[in-house]
Formats: sequence, structure tokens, C-alpha cells
Amino acid sequence: MRWVGGAGVATMVALSTPALSYRFINTLQEDPALTPAELARFHADAILVLSAGRSWSAREYGLQPAAGGMPDALYLERLHYGAFLAGRTGLPLLVSGGLGDGGAVPSLAAIGRTTLERDFHLSDVRVEERSRTTAENARESAAIARAAGWRRVFLVTHAWHMPRAKAAFRAAGLEVVPAPTAFVHGGGLEADALLPSPRALTRSAYALHEWIGRFWYALRDGHPL
Repeated sequence: MRWVGGAGVATMVALSTPALSYRFINTLQEDPALTPAELARFHADAILVLSAGRSWSAREYGLQPAAGGMPDALYLERLHYGAFLAGRTGLPLLVSGGLGDGGAVPSLAAIGRTTLERDFHLSDVRVEERSRTTAENARESAAIARAAGWRRVFLVTHAWHMPRAKAAFRAAGLEVVPAPTAFVHGGGLEADALLPSPRALTRSAYALHEWIGRFWYALRDGHPL
């Protein structure tokens, strides 16, 4: 059994190195960033932002836990880019994400809408509050889009999450223009590229989560890899 433990430790160390973690997550960054010219060329009816997580420690904002907290760092990156696109296009926004614990706290979509309205001064923000997973984001948001008469949306999420997200939304029957954000850059041969770091391990964890999710969706729903 020692070799199993040794292999596990070696794998953990390897995934913690910046050089390997960048190459691992870069296998998921398939869609390029949208250019200003492409924003003008691609017609869409709305901007759809996928939620991520929340930070419950938001007392510095005058918020108690019952208020649902604040969007976490990943979620804020997505909201920021969604707000940027809204400013450039004038399109309405739909934020997708539930987990409101049956109404005990505001949903992820609700705290995202509050952030967009309060901090980015946007008014045309709708929410989808029932989903718990990316596949549910797609199904529930597609139903709202159809009811609103939207056929195509700019889909906003992290570049490394986009492959699984766009496959789920297209399977749900919604046309999407990928609008990835927060690309991971790096992969050079700097002196510290082979020194393990918590940040690199976190990056590898995101990549591993996405590849497992893509294989699961391919097996369960027939989504393309």
C-alpha cells in the first residue's frame, strides 16, 4: 500500500506546481475572449451570467448572514464581466443560480442581482433561482429565455467552465455566444514554475472538477466532450 500513498503524494505535488496546473486548466480554455468587433457582430437578446458561490462574512457591508452574504470572488468576476457587456450592448441580464435553502436565505441569483443593481447601477436584471448545477442552470434559464422571447444569449462564465456550460445550454435548446472571462494565463518556465503552491493546486482542482463534470454529462446526457 505504500506505493499507493507515494503515488498520491507525488500526484498532489505535481498538481501543485504552477507549470503543470496551468497546462491542465488550459485544456479547458477553448473559447477566445470576445473582441469589441465581435460584440457588435454577434446578435444576442440578453446576457446570461452563471453564479458561483457566496461569502457569508459580509458584515463590513452591513449585511447579516440572513441577508445571504455576498458573491464570492469567482462569482464577482462573472458579474463584473456581465456588467461590462451590459454597458457595451444595452442588453438585459439574467443571473442563474438557486440554493436559497427553500427561501431561508436569498438565492445566489438574488445576491448577484443585488450586487449588479447596487454596485454597477444596472436596472434590467432578472433571476433564475431554482438551479443547483450547471445542467439545471441551463434547463431553468432556457425556460425563462423562451418565455421572454430570447433566442440567443451571451453566456458569461469562467473560461475553464465554458466548455461544460455551453454544451449544457445548447442541449437545453438555447443558442449561446460564449463570453468567457477570467482566463488563466501563465505556463512559462520561470524560476518558481516548479515550486508547489496552494494557488496552483486550487487551479488544478478546478480543472479536475470540470473534466469529471464533462465526462459525467457526456455519459449521462450525451453532451459532447
